Amino acid sequence: MKYAFSNGDTPLDGYTIKRGVGRGGFGEVYFGLSNAGKEVALKRVNEHGDTESRGARECLNLRHPNLLEIYDVKADEDECTWIVMEYMEGASLREHLNEHLDGLAQNDASAWFYHIAAGVQYLHDHGVVHRDLKPGNIFISNGFVKIGDYGLSKVISNSQRSNNTQSIGTFHYMAPEIGKGKYGREVDIYALGIILFELLTGRHPFEGESSQEVIMKHLTDTPDLSSIPVSYRTAIGKALEKDPAKRFADVAEMLKYVPPANFVEIDLLEKPTGFSTADSSVKPSEPATPTNSLKRSHIEIQTAPSLHVSVYEPQTNKPPERWQTVAKRALVKREQSEIVAEIFSNCITAFVTSSILCLLVMGLHWSSLEQAGGPLAVFSWLMLVNITGSWSLITLSKYLGRMEVELAVQRLISVAVGIGVGAVTYGAASHLNVDLVQLHGEFLIAWLPDSWNPSVSNELPIAPFLVLTGGLFGILNWLEFASPFREERLEFSVVVMCAVIAWLLPITPQPWGAYLGGTMALTVQLCTPQFTESEVNRFKQLAIKTRIT
Repeated sequence: MKYAFSNGDTPLDGYTIKRGVGRGGFGEVYFGLSNAGKEVALKRVNEHGDTESRGARECLNLRHPNLLEIYDVKADEDECTWIVMEYMEGASLREHLNEHLDGLAQNDASAWFYHIAAGVQYLHDHGVVHRDLKPGNIFISNGFVKIGDYGLSKVISNSQRSNNTQSIGTFHYMAPEIGKGKYGREVDIYALGIILFELLTGRHPFEGESSQEVIMKHLTDTPDLSSIPVSYRTAIGKALEKDPAKRFADVAEMLKYVPPANFVEIDLLEKPTGFSTADSSVKPSEPATPTNSLKRSHIEIQTAPSLHVSVYEPQTNKPPERWQTVAKRALVKREQSEIVAEIFSNCITAFVTSSILCLLVMGLHWSSLEQAGGPLAVFSWLMLVNITGSWSLITLSKYLGRMEVELAVQRLISVAVGIGVGAVTYGAASHLNVDLVQLHGEFLIAWLPDSWNPSVSNELPIAPFLVLTGGLFGILNWLEFASPFREERLEFSVVVMCAVIAWLLPITPQPWGAYLGGTMALTVQLCTPQFTESEVNRFKQLAIKTRIT
């Protein structure tokens, strides 16, 4: 979609649009110039104009190195609200975290957090709660982190704390009490806990497949802090308490439990200005005045945080998972129609592959095919047996891989299916008039019972074929050969192994049993795809977001 305005447009008196730089549910943001040539960001508010303009006006006169400066709030000829603010050339924290999917180094995480905390504390000192703290609203430019998007900011007083009926914020960062319409500065403390968690891990503490699921976890779940360094657990754990009264009284108290950053080792950020972590002389309930605001607005980063008597311990010790676990859950949740479509596609490919392999095998014994019933009959028999076995194995791999059953049960199911394929093998030869004794040729197996040896009985019973396919299906782990998790699409060692096992099983005619084992192994591997590199990367990203490594 195109922006509503383009280069050269002047929808707001005194400013010229240069280009669009952002779009969201709030409206659009443009880079523009004032008539005097000052670079600005122009935010055109489409929805919630009253809320946005009120929040911006309350922050209009606030000045702090860690706050995005707001210059003016105006309306155009169509009475649409525009917020004129400082233009940030640097990236947002969200973009920065997207480049560090495992989270930042501890020193970098502390550095970002101290900058963010300084800006939030300044807002709180001036009686303003931000209400929508998140990485997308935090920017970096010229060595300083700046908090922006005051659209939801609101002055909070004691009389207002229980009269905020509008549910606000972004659900990954929303404190539990927001849904009740009762909130104060504690919602920003809660959001700071989420942001600190994300800085260290690259993911949110509460994840889900829908906003409703995430919100429910905010209301009921205890965050798993097992992946968080011990020195940060108290800060995050106490900030994420469900009861607002149990959280930190203010940002300064929270910072006492956040290891300070060594800014000498950080090129990206300068040392922030803000408040002292050791200064507790000003009570949270004191009104903000120029004197105590300045007093509380000086950070001594060099001062080590107070020693912790106790460390927040997570109530859950959920072991870390792997990306393969995420992928398996995704496979289990697939729709039945999707699985059937995939099996159908694999089986079509198997049909083509089997026809080629059967022709190659027949070429090795072409001279004996006429006596065995003719090339067409033998080809039809080989094809029927191969595709029956391959299709059965492909179907088994799709469904057994989704079932939580023990390996022994999987093998029993495979044996039963293999016996059925053996019956098809024997019956197809009779129906197609294929002489299995002639196919046997000069290959003899001395230890076979006389009733199974065509050189003695001149005929073959069904039992050997049931042993061949039932044994092949049960002895080998076909789920691994057809698994999308396998490292190689085709492993010739598997083909050789199948052929050798089929040769050793007490079955005639040979070498056709070995041929069938090898061609089925080839067909199954070639026709069941493995995860592509892009799919693996996608699962790894999902794993990181849920602390799956």
